[in-house]
Amino acid sequence: MIWSLVQVTVIFFSHLLTLPLMDESKPEIRHPGLVWIGSFSVLEFISLVVLLIVGDFNLISGSILLVLSSLLYGTVFVKISAGPVMKDIFLFTSYCTYYMFAADLALLISMELSPRYSTLAGLIIIALTVISYSLLLKYKIALLIKKSTAGIQKGWKGMMAFALVTFIAVSFTILLSLFHAMSFFASLLVFISMFTLVTTAFAVVLMMIRLLNERNEMYLLRSQQRLMRSELEAEEEFIDNARRYRHDMKHHSRLILQYAEEGDLDGIKAYLKEFDIELEDSSMNVWCANKVVNAMMRITARRCAVASIELNVKMNFPDELPLSGPELGTVFGNLLDNAIEAASKSSNPFISVFARTGRKMVYVEIRNSMTGRLGFDGVFPRSSKPHGGIGLRSVSTILERYGGMLNCSQDENIFITQFVIPL
Repeated sequence: MIWSLVQVTVIFFSHLLTLPLMDESKPEIRHPGLVWIGSFSVLEFISLVVLLIVGDFNLISGSILLVLSSLLYGTVFVKISAGPVMKDIFLFTSYCTYYMFAADLALLISMELSPRYSTLAGLIIIALTVISYSLLLKYKIALLIKKSTAGIQKGWKGMMAFALVTFIAVSFTILLSLFHAMSFFASLLVFISMFTLVTTAFAVVLMMIRLLNERNEMYLLRSQQRLMRSELEAEEEFIDNARRYRHDMKHHSRLILQYAEEGDLDGIKAYLKEFDIELEDSSMNVWCANKVVNAMMRITARRCAVASIELNVKMNFPDELPLSGPELGTVFGNLLDNAIEAASKSSNPFISVFARTGRKMVYVEIRNSMTGRLGFDGVFPRSSKPHGGIGLRSVSTILERYGGMLNCSQDENIFITQFVIPL
């Protein structure tokens, strides 16, 4: 029984070292390591009790400990991890599925060699296999899973169900093959077949979900471009109206002269007050030489004025860019929309836009006030909205298409968005 307890301890302790690699912990949890150590201690106590009752590590004790450890570690992982619940369940069950494969291979080899070389040799094989899997997980598998799932915004519920069913099927198949009278080569054949089938299924499901999300993202991008085109057309109409107002200045001056000749000072005051309001509405700020960016900044200025957000702009932006008008409108539209939304919720709302051109590169930085602390998936902040983050990923896709790049960061209560566009 002592060797069985040591064997179980090695497996549970390796979970303690590798599971936190699967996803980042929530910012409000200051010491996630202590939570994992606590859960490991609880499992050690449960393992001791189960092995004392059952007497050895067999099909019954193995099944009980598998269920209990999955429930306890799974609950801790979901509670600690910063991602959506469905995504965390998918990641945990996927991790456990492949961990079962690693443990199965180690047990197969140890059970084949133990009668010849002693139980200690079998335990060493299990430890070496588990350590190898942990290192592979840390430096390869975890990064691959994060990269494969980074762009997936929806569909986690179906993926979670698939991963859960796969984990249960693999676990019981492996347990049955280990603790029933099957030869080493028959068990190894079951292992290879299950591993190949499950890996292929995971690859197909991830590819299908990714393609579905990319299609939805392209649809949303086209919708945003159509919306942006409408806003730009409305802005052009606004500019034309302003130009007409300025053209009509001579008519206004004649009318004021008529009031003056008649000595009607009250009429002049009332008319000038009304005219001043119209002139203010028709004023045109010229932010830069680029018409699309200029129009987007006018829209932003009006929205900031309505929301009482302080807007500071300093731009040296070229007229000609490799991006098309709708693409450039989508980039600025998404970033400025996010900035306005975040700033409007802060106590001291402001937005600063800085752009400069040099060395065949346009550098743009947008700073806005915000509240709270954000978590990040790479350069993208995590969003609590159902389809949050799609706008930023659309911006990143457009910029990368022309050799540019996007970076987001947070400095205390200021959110910083930076991007570059090669000329």
